[in-house]
Amino acid sequence: MGYYERAIKTLLTVEKLNADICHQLGRAQLWIQEFDDAIRNTLLSLQDYYEKCCDIIEPPDLVGCSPTERCKLIHTATPNVIRSLRQLSTIHWWRQEYHLARLYDDKVKEILPTVFGEQALIRTITNLNISQAIHLGVDQQTEQSEAMYKQTLSMFEEMYGSRTVHVDIALVLSNLGALYNNHGDYGKALEHSKKALEMYKIVHGETSTHDDIIRVMFNLGNTYKLQGDYVLAEEYYNKSLSTLKRFHGPSSDHRDIANCLHALGNFYSSIKQYSDAHKHLTGALDMYQRIYGTTSHILPANVLNNIGYNYFFQANYLSAIDNFNKALDLFRKVLGDDCPFHMRTTLQNIGLSYFNIKKYQQAEEYFLQVLALCEKVFGENNNHIEMADALYNLAASFAHTGKQDRSIEMYKQALAAYISVKPEHETVQDIKFYLLANGAIDDDGCESIDFDLSSP
Repeated sequence: MGYYERAIKTLLTVEKLNADICHQLGRAQLWIQEFDDAIRNTLLSLQDYYEKCCDIIEPPDLVGCSPTERCKLIHTATPNVIRSLRQLSTIHWWRQEYHLARLYDDKVKEILPTVFGEQALIRTITNLNISQAIHLGVDQQTEQSEAMYKQTLSMFEEMYGSRTVHVDIALVLSNLGALYNNHGDYGKALEHSKKALEMYKIVHGETSTHDDIIRVMFNLGNTYKLQGDYVLAEEYYNKSLSTLKRFHGPSSDHRDIANCLHALGNFYSSIKQYSDAHKHLTGALDMYQRIYGTTSHILPANVLNNIGYNYFFQANYLSAIDNFNKALDLFRKVLGDDCPFHMRTTLQNIGLSYFNIKKYQQAEEYFLQVLALCEKVFGENNNHIEMADALYNLAASFAHTGKQDRSIEMYKQALAAYISVKPEHETVQDIKFYLLANGAIDDDGCESIDFDLSSP
């Protein structure tokens, strides 16, 4: 049994739980990914801490209300209240509920000065800056995220010295590396990640299994993969996996191990090592399902989608459809029908699979659903690359189901969208040749009917 499981077992033997014990229970449950229990116990500690710090006759029911209302109700605080709020932020961040994590971080920033005063806030503010920068990066607000990281780095360097080796500086360098990686700036990503790894190894030890080191090695694997250096990508992914297994135990189920198996599976699929890809992807799926169950989390759905891709790339379209459908069902169970991004991607994958086995009517049905979701998100006339792809795929299916007029109209709309957002797109010339062959454009490539390039 791991240390956190042992801690939980010990804490639960206490005859009467108090706020401190509830907080520690929540902390231990966070680390073994029992998130619902972690939230419940942390909320109990928050309620008690808040009641003790407030001179109120009828304290608000912080446990029973929503995160938004909870944050509105808290006006007075102590270090313990802040500690519970930060723990709630961390739990929601781990659950990928970034908007809720941000709510708690904003509340901490608001009440911190009343507890510590303005001059004692630097360390805490820098930590919150890191958290906010992560959230902004997730939301694709790259410039804002980068600015917050750089501000935080300057504050740490001022505190510790610019040449100091310190875990806080390494953390910011690591996060900057991940941000640049997501933004496609692989040179800066490698530069910052390598600096972070070097600093972490000095702090924790060259052979340490600390999760800081594992995280940076994993990020380096991602960057090398995207850069096309597959030898180094595989090396760093496997270093991450072996270190994780050394730390958690070779037969342990842990989210980070599953994440690494998932990444390795996608990596092997991208370099056409399909057997290795399948082994790692199914290993990740089995582990995610043991951790989260089969119907309650998005991560197994993501893996099912990628298993589908792996079959698709091998032209095993029936197996691809089977896994795409399983992913679609799970996305709906976890997120409901209002999850346009995941729905669009998976529906399109199913449509393309049917198209490749020449079941054009079925493909058309799925492409129509994709277009409807794109119109819901981007607007009917909004030119977006996903809209262009949806129109193009639907036009191709119409061409094969005998709907020539509709096919031409869809191809014209797709061409307009591609020209608007990505004129160098590889399909532009193909569409022009099709329209030329069908008399929809003249010999100079100019369409006889004007495109509507307006946005709503």
